[in-house]
Amino acid sequence: MLSRAKLIARIQSELAPAYELLAGRSIGAMAQFYRWVSHDLVLSLGIESSSRYKGRFTGSFYLSRSFTWAYLPSWFPRDAYGRVGHFLRPDERELLLPSEFRRPGVVDAWWWAEEDDINKFAQAVRLGGPRFVETPGLVEKISSNEGIQRHVALLDAVADRAGAAVVAPDVPTNWLDAARDVLSKSVGPSPKATLVQLIATDAWRRRLASGHSVEASSS
Repeated sequence: MLSRAKLIARIQSELAPAYELLAGRSIGAMAQFYRWVSHDLVLSLGIESSSRYKGRFTGSFYLSRSFTWAYLPSWFPRDAYGRVGHFLRPDERELLLPSEFRRPGVVDAWWWAEEDDINKFAQAVRLGGPRFVETPGLVEKISSNEGIQRHVALLDAVADRAGAAVVAPDVPTNWLDAARDVLSKSVGPSPKATLVQLIATDAWRRRLASGHSVEASSS
């Protein structure tokens, strides 16, 4: 059984170059990968563990214009978030899933943190990702959603204030300060720390993934 770090490294190797590993910590996921679907639409893949299925992992897709995986406020389209296994056909489930997830009526899917299952998971991602994105009407829902538009405008305001995104293990302090300043004007003084963290991280990642980044100084 692979450790968490080795598991993520192996998944990263299997999914490259189609998916890139996202910088920083991901709330609710062991790691987050992403790929651009269009110039302003991103497909995220969160890697999840479970207390119920010891030694196993799964993944969920999330389609949006930003990078807060599994962020599901009331205005967000619920069909823009779904488990990888939901997009596999019966014959593919037979080939790619452990026996207990191949039974009729079972829609969930978990893989062992072992070499053979990691390869099968990567195959499932390659099959399921395009089907998820091609869900009828989904891209249009994301593109026209007013809540997402407001969220992205907020991220852009934070990015404009913070400047270049420095490649770092986690969101830099100046991005947290920028998010706090922007939020204090939009939601009121003293915004919650959790909201500041969410907005700062999302804005920073969006700037990094868009190519507007600089390497951290080693001095």
